[in-house]
Amino acid sequence: MRIGATPVPQLLEIPYNPLTDRYDIELWGYPSGDLAAQLGARGRDAIARGELAARPDLVRGSLTELERGRIEDQFMVDVSRDHTMHPVLPLHVEIAWTNAQADVWDSLRGANYQYEFNMVLRGWDHFLSVGISPNPHGGIGFLEYRNLLSNYGRYAGTRELGRVVQPWNFDAAGTKSPEPRREDFLAVDYMDLHILKSGCGIGLHRHRDNQEAFLMMEGRGYMVVGDWCRMPQRDRCFEVRTLRAGHLAMLKGGNLHGLMNATDEDISLFMFGGYD
Repeated sequence: MRIGATPVPQLLEIPYNPLTDRYDIELWGYPSGDLAAQLGARGRDAIARGELAARPDLVRGSLTELERGRIEDQFMVDVSRDHTMHPVLPLHVEIAWTNAQADVWDSLRGANYQYEFNMVLRGWDHFLSVGISPNPHGGIGFLEYRNLLSNYGRYAGTRELGRVVQPWNFDAAGTKSPEPRREDFLAVDYMDLHILKSGCGIGLHRHRDNQEAFLMMEGRGYMVVGDWCRMPQRDRCFEVRTLRAGHLAMLKGGNLHGLMNATDEDISLFMFGGYD
């Protein structure tokens, strides 16, 4: 097993959860030895059952490593690259399964299962870089900026705004080609404002070709993103992230996605995308 770049030095026992009919474990990067004292009764019961464990040796990094004041005029990708919960870099998890005696293995014939959590989520605390511009464009005062997504200059290697156009995809011009090719940009065909009432949820769905961006303007919601099938570089998996005001999530073509407003207030979204 490997979590990011950190190998797990011994077998990790995963307890059976009768409520979900699955084998579940939740690993925390809590660095102190008093995790149980910080939790309520349900959390302490989960620790006793082995479903919750403090493993700072596997879940690496602290909140202070990525604070705003430490990354001024720096490229966030270059800061604390081994941070398990890095806000920009994806988290790759590699696992194989075995029984308690370690004499029967499920490892995809030695390839192991590969999972990658790589939802593109950006905002006030998820950005490529941050800086201050005095007298912006000949004006007065100081402007603080955060680069969220970009394809030029020092960001050219990220290529996050682009996509590989497969033979079954329409490109930005609405045409197809028998050979895969790359578009290093995001074409926008529509822009929408959405209001989700309390208890409203956008159902899990996917678009074959188009990328789509969700900008949360007011409120808070749960964004679900996942793969609809096994990808060449990773097994099928889903992730849930909280979108707060000022957060932007970008979905790639084919990504299953949905958004739930579980609060008592309306949430406001600005959405844009293209290729369909």
